Amino acid sequence: MTIFLVGSGPGDDDSGMREVWDAFVASARERARLDQTNRLVICMLGTADETAPYLPAYLDPIRARWAEVEPVVVNLTDPDDDGSATTTWPEDVERSAGLVVCGGWTPGYLSALSPHRDEIGRMVRRDVPYLGFSAGASIASRHALVGGWQFRGIQVQQEISGEGLAELTIQDGLALVTPMVQVHTDTWSNEGVVITALEHGHGQHAVSIDEQTCLAVDPVTGRTARLGSGRLRWFTREHAGVLVRTEEPPSPEVPDQVEAAEPADNPETEEAGPVETPEPVITPEDDQPGSSSSDQG
Repeated sequence: MTIFLVGSGPGDDDSGMREVWDAFVASARERARLDQTNRLVICMLGTADETAPYLPAYLDPIRARWAEVEPVVVNLTDPDDDGSATTTWPEDVERSAGLVVCGGWTPGYLSALSPHRDEIGRMVRRDVPYLGFSAGASIASRHALVGGWQFRGIQVQQEISGEGLAELTIQDGLALVTPMVQVHTDTWSNEGVVITALEHGHGQHAVSIDEQTCLAVDPVTGRTARLGSGRLRWFTREHAGVLVRTEEPPSPEVPDQVEAAEPADNPETEEAGPVETPEPVITPEDDQPGSSSSDQG
């Protein structure tokens, strides 16, 4: 697995992220061995002073597993008005052991990294592991869900989740994976915007990722795995609507069931007949094809 997409910020080992860090660092160390380099590129949106307080949350879990790592922090800035990049990009970046794209303002990350789309794609194709958190996960898809909280004037998610944009905004992403990627699903309840995007032709597939949860992808075979403590939810647009499938984390062990006590004698209960269940009510709206085609859980 060389693509790791996390539905939140970094978290720590106790938050359910242990196996995510383990898997990414193992991939990065293998790439380091093959390329004879310990360089790890970490992309953060903002100046060095702005990003410095957040760097340890991303770097410390890696350094705890890989003492020899040589981090190179890339402070991302928006391109100039003429489209030229202003970010200082490392030379020979493809010969790195890994690439981390941190969380933050999704439109800014996509704008800053779009000029480097081809280089990032070549890195992934040569098995350099990519680890994206929140915004870094969202922009990895072919059709990136950048922001917006309404569609044609109708609210499709909470305004606070819109990344400062009003109308649903989908742009070309880094195209590392095909499905559209949604993040913070369990805390933001933002699956409605995914369904809306698919229903109106923005791609065929999407995946939503809970916080402290990772979608791991093998870019060669397309094989996927769920890592971390939460759910993945897959969306597929079909002719009659959007099909939803959920990958749940393993259920915690349930204690042995306590045997129920015998009910006390109650003549009134014993004489009562069976309870009749009413027939389900189907309204004309419910009976229309596709009217209940998606399960937002």
